[in-house]
Amino acid sequence: MSRRRLAVPVARAAAALAVTGLVVAGCGGDDAPTVPSPPDEGTASTTDATDGGAAPTDEGTATGGSTGGEGTGEVTGTAPADEALLAAIGLAEQDAGGTAFEVDDGDDDGSWEVHVAVGAEEVEVEVSADGSAVLSRQREGDLDDDDAAALDLAGVGLAEAVGLAAAGREGTADVDDAGFADEGGGTYAWEVTFTDDVEVYLDVTDGSVLRVEDD
Repeated sequence: MSRRRLAVPVARAAAALAVTGLVVAGCGGDDAPTVPSPPDEGTASTTDATDGGAAPTDEGTATGGSTGGEGTGEVTGTAPADEALLAAIGLAEQDAGGTAFEVDDGDDDGSWEVHVAVGAEEVEVEVSADGSAVLSRQREGDLDDDDAAALDLAGVGLAEAVGLAAAGREGTADVDDAGFADEGGGTYAWEVTFTDDVEVYLDVTDGSVLRVEDD
């Protein structure tokens, strides 16, 4: 008989002996070696590794959910361009060294014209559409009496008023302009106008919404 024909019976015999050895070992006394121990240790290591790997995944999911949740809360009813507008207001105030009280969607390039009160003067700062760069700065003369009076009463700034107006209304229209509105009797409101002609009026002292008008 050839070696090739003997190979199969020999292999089968070896496999049978191996299975018999496992059975005997598993049925032995306390002193008998426990064959499943190495697999158990391996399984434990695998479980630990899996658990360890699951934690970052869970944290990542939680972080993503938190970020998504916060993002959703911040942008409810807020147009994407408003983030650039808020940045433009902050940059204009920093550049001029004063308090912004009026902003207008300027040229066709989308730049912002931010009016800043610097002492008793008015300075107009033009900021790029993305709110990242000052394009120009020029003195506009003495600050208007109404603007000065409104600034004295204001408990919330222009940027905060824009954010409150955008978050408090439905829709995703961009902000067109914002500034003070004379309500008569020595009282003033923040007036925020959107590109869909909706105007939101807020109390200058606390930012509460007074009314919403749709032209």
